[in-house]
Amino acid sequence: MMKKRKLTKKSAKRQPVFTLSGAANDFVRGFVSYSALAALAKRGKTRLPVFDAALLKHATLTGAALVAAVAAGKAVERGNYLTAALSAAGGVVGVYALDRLLNQPFQEEQ
Repeated sequence: MMKKRKLTKKSAKRQPVFTLSGAANDFVRGFVSYSALAALAKRGKTRLPVFDAALLKHATLTGAALVAAVAAGKAVERGNYLTAALSAAGGVVGVYALDRLLNQPFQEEQ
């Protein structure tokens, strides 16, 4: 049986703040929570939840923002303030770029 090693303050700082699986989980949490709340708040004529392009766009942006927020929060917990600032700045740039990308109209091939 393997013993669990306790993380020291120094080794905890070396743990990755951002992992792909963790970011994917955070994105899905943000996406699902926003879309569920927004769909229930926005009801159509039939009183059923409405899922439209604007709702999906905002859910995508919320998921991306949550990934950056969690990464920045983890960095602050570990006392790594440079990584926290870079995560926050990267989140703002990433959400802005994603917003611009999602605002592009689709072009049909001729």
